[in-house]
Amino acid sequence: MSTLLAPKMDFDQLAVYQICVEGQLDCSWADWFGDMTIVPQANGDTLLTGAIDQAALYGVLKRVRDLGMTLVSVNRVSSREPDASEVKSKINTIPLKEEKK
Repeated sequence: MSTLLAPKMDFDQLAVYQICVEGQLDCSWADWFGDMTIVPQANGDTLLTGAIDQAALYGVLKRVRDLGMTLVSVNRVSSREPDASEVKSKINTIPLKEEKK
């Protein structure tokens, strides 16, 4: 019989997460999502990016659920505490939606 061991997790360690949800959120939701940066995507989704710990990640996911939004993906971009320029470069990975004139 084999025993599977869970990987050691440090729940208070910061990591950069990108959470993609269906639909557009504007910057007026910034207070609701705390330390997450809100970036509307060209495909109609919204990308939430920020350096947070596991407890804050679960809190953000709960807010997404409470808003009735469809969760598209959750990606851990970095498992160490990033510097500000690193977070900014990860945020701008997908072009913004162009507004119609």
